[in-house]
Amino acid sequence: MPHSSLFDAALGKQYSALRAHLSAPERVTLLHIGEQSSAILSGHDDRTDVGVTLAIGARRTAQAFFRHDPPTALELENAIAEVEDHVMRARSLPHDGAVLASSHPTLLALARAAGLPGPGDRVLTLEAVEALFQRLAAAALGQTSALNGMPAGAEAAAVLLIVREVMQHLGYSAITLVDSHIATPGLLSSAP
Repeated sequence: MPHSSLFDAALGKQYSALRAHLSAPERVTLLHIGEQSSAILSGHDDRTDVGVTLAIGARRTAQAFFRHDPPTALELENAIAEVEDHVMRARSLPHDGAVLASSHPTLLALARAAGLPGPGDRVLTLEAVEALFQRLAAAALGQTSALNGMPAGAEAAAVLLIVREVMQHLGYSAITLVDSHIATPGLLSSAP
């Protein structure tokens, strides 16, 4: 899916800032979850060499699928199928040994809900993401107390769903969460 050069430039700056902060010798992959779309960019150096834009953003996914807060089991099931279809488009991106990273504020709040300390960088494992998602699934089945301590709202549920599907289907065992002030302040709210 084509995107604007402003979007490319903004994401490039975010990638460079994350890359410099992480100073990882291996490939770094940025997961940017915007309001209307998400981007996955990867590279070895301070610039990305591959990337894909997906038509699954937090607001777009929440508005398209979640009529209830928390979403119902059927709403969640339908959203999973759609998000999975989009994520599968990114399967060809190289990710062997890559560090997956994001600075999305909702992911940082989810890390706190998973019991990870803050501030500073946090590593959220796939197991922790699955445990958070199981709490959302329990709430979808009527156990709303399962969401205690988690960020509220349909968009937060969409962010959790997107990161879960990216990690599951692209083979990432963890995601490094970097405080948003490290990765170009204001970018996350302004990019598509």
